[in-house]
Amino acid sequence: MQVSCLRLVADGYTSKQIAKKLGLTPMTVDQYLQRAKTAMGAPDRVTSVNEV
Repeated sequence: MQVSCLRLVADGYTSKQIAKKLGLTPMTVDQYLQRAKTAMGAPDRVTSVNEV
């Protein structure tokens, strides 16, 4: 799910839009994105999206 969220961010979706598209809450989307960022060792959201 983390990769799906990152790909949608890369496509220009906001957390709120991703949440609606995937049937999640915006908070859950933000948690997935944060976990992905941490797992990748990326300093910020932009870097983590660029690495996908």
